[in-house]
Amino acid sequence: GLALSLLREHRMTEGLRELRATVQLNPRQADAVYNLAVVLLESAKPQEALTWLQRAKTLGSDRPDLSYNVVRAELDAQHPEAAVEEAERSAARFGDDSRWRVAIGELFLRNHQPKEAIMQLLAASREEHKDPAVQHMLAEAYLQAGQPDAVAGLLTPPASAEDSFLLASAAFMQGDFEDASRLSADS
Repeated sequence: GLALSLLREHRMTEGLRELRATVQLNPRQADAVYNLAVVLLESAKPQEALTWLQRAKTLGSDRPDLSYNVVRAELDAQHPEAAVEEAERSAARFGDDSRWRVAIGELFLRNHQPKEAIMQLLAASREEHKDPAVQHMLAEAYLQAGQPDAVAGLLTPPASAEDSFLLASAAFMQGDFEDASRLSADS
């Protein structure tokens, strides 16, 4: 409790020290182990966070947020293959949750892993019934992956300025500068 209070007050160093002491006193306390891992991840220490995230998993934590943070830590630690493996394993457990899929897809998108982002976002978009935010992330992933032709199928006709912008980007990538210019004017 003290560690979390310190963290809420943005006293990271003290909060981290208290979490470490808590885990040292009771290394089987799954919540304390998980909280330590998340604080380390937020402190840009992904490799150390991974150690504690894996420990939380072995203590029986099987939660979507734990899976999300393992993928995040693997990506932050520059282990994209391990992140993909974790996402694939976790999809068997959490893949029916479109929010989990969107979150994982967004992680891959932010970390320049567009093919993995597409896979997760496509699965989420089937359940989200064309949520514009998911469609925009999916369009961005297609653009990152060098698949501009897939964007038109998602966003035609454009329903917003962001749709027009993404369609203009796709047209530009395809060398259709006239269409890109027209769509840019609409965005």
